[in-house]
Amino acid sequence: MKKMLQNAQVRDFIGATFCLVMTFALFLMYTGCTFVMAGGAAEETSVETAYDAPNDTSEKDSVKLALYDNVRLAGRVRSVEQPANSAPMSSTSMDTTFRIVESEWAGLTVWLSELDSVTLEPTGVRYVSHPTDSSGSFNFDSISLNSPFVMLELSPYHADEWASTAEVDEYGYIRDYDETMFRYMLVYKTIVDLHDSAGVEINSLTFLATPRIRNLVKQGMSFAAAKLQAGEEVLASLGVYGVPFDMQNPKVVVAEEHLGYVLEDWTRYSSASIITEEFAMTGTFNNNERIRFSVSRWIFNWYEYYLYYHYGTATDDEIAFMSNFLGSYEKMEQCSAENEGDTVKFYDLLERRLTAVCQSGEWTVAPSRYTMDEKVEFSSGTMTDARDGKTYKTVTYKIDGQSQTWFAENLIYSDEDVQPFIGLTSYLSNLVKGRSEFTEYMDSLDSAYWNTVALYEESDVVGGDSIHMDGAHFQGLCPDGWHIPTNREWSHLMYFVEVETGMSSREKAQEILQYEYDFGWYASMYLRDIGFGDFTLEPFAMLGSKEDGGWEMMSLLMDNWKPMAWRADKGLAVRCVKD
Repeated sequence: MKKMLQNAQVRDFIGATFCLVMTFALFLMYTGCTFVMAGGAAEETSVETAYDAPNDTSEKDSVKLALYDNVRLAGRVRSVEQPANSAPMSSTSMDTTFRIVESEWAGLTVWLSELDSVTLEPTGVRYVSHPTDSSGSFNFDSISLNSPFVMLELSPYHADEWASTAEVDEYGYIRDYDETMFRYMLVYKTIVDLHDSAGVEINSLTFLATPRIRNLVKQGMSFAAAKLQAGEEVLASLGVYGVPFDMQNPKVVVAEEHLGYVLEDWTRYSSASIITEEFAMTGTFNNNERIRFSVSRWIFNWYEYYLYYHYGTATDDEIAFMSNFLGSYEKMEQCSAENEGDTVKFYDLLERRLTAVCQSGEWTVAPSRYTMDEKVEFSSGTMTDARDGKTYKTVTYKIDGQSQTWFAENLIYSDEDVQPFIGLTSYLSNLVKGRSEFTEYMDSLDSAYWNTVALYEESDVVGGDSIHMDGAHFQGLCPDGWHIPTNREWSHLMYFVEVETGMSSREKAQEILQYEYDFGWYASMYLRDIGFGDFTLEPFAMLGSKEDGGWEMMSLLMDNWKPMAWRADKGLAVRCVKD
């Protein structure tokens, strides 16, 4: 991050004065400014200060509020814009995630809103200013305020037209979705107390702290105390401890820049208000599963981009910050002499791994790749079918504290009444045409797999006229002690893979279990890597629950890796589950 510009020399100082330092990642603003009240000093215009902070219930409440009349705010800005996004970007697009696009200063929009001195809610008094030249100079002329608290909001990119027509929500704040740019906007903001305004910053850190301050004030805390606590909580969430909330500190500068990157990545898909609302209530954002999933993805992207493909790009300060950020975010113990040499590994859905090693009081983090079986815990075994002596591979997973054991290959049982079709039918083979990735995988399989694709008629799987459950299970064609899996068991298996591989947060993956026929997305792609064995387009037998409480035979087809439920036809393959 470039060094902050020196505050402009304050001229014509009369009455209340404050200087803003506006700096932020993906929207960097450095400002020197003066706040001037015309008409002489406060004593000469009979303006009195009524209080020290909101919710102050002392006798000073009866004193008339400070009146700032005919005020001029002047400053200059320098910006790095938030790039427009006409279409959703890939979560792995490094160029988009970390690109900084510089723009002309003219056209940037600065909003000023007066806040109620007790509630910090907008009063409806608002002013707007635009930088008018390449130096980024702006000013608010002849504005009048009845409260020393103001909210400054800054448009996120070179967008004069958007700013001039921006809608305001029911609370008086600028809406953050821009329909012309097809993305959510980062409208950075801060609350300024004109009585204590020296060294005020507006950046990604104050953007996160501002709603927290307002919430703490609503709970009865003074503005000064709320501001101090919110600042400490913001830095702690980023793994920065023991330093003041001050943009002169190099650690804070790096933290601010990278939080800006995180927010820019988030707003390609969702409103930043989701993060700020969570932080306003809890003072952290890493307890929310949706946010954790998104930020974790960004952390992996950072390490891969800077340290895996572009060695030497990141500075020592940035590397140290990211190590602490990862440690705080993943709630790791502090590196100390007691845990010297300890190793912690983190994984994501793109087969990426971060390995943190405690060395000399600091966590050192290195990115690499992993194989799926390193991440998902499972055990392999065998079982022998007493009916014909065939031995089958099995696999056991521990799902939500309970063991679930599946056949790791298809059932191949036959007798004088049951004769399966071996191999895929032409109907099933035609399904995969035009899907190169899936076709390539199928072509890689040898005869050992194709000789196990046994497709049965529904009547053979059921073995009778109807399905009668023995407790929670229906044995059907499976050996004794084993049963035909239900839609719930298939869904539970997919849910497990979604969570364990990092494809989805637990909160999101649990939605799989809320519906009778939802099996996640692409989870089946990883089953073959974690002991489940190979499969292609064979429709697997599955018991589906009916509205009347009964059961029917259905099929689960891994169509181009996506599990989908169908009516039972064209033959059924069987993977049994242990009772």
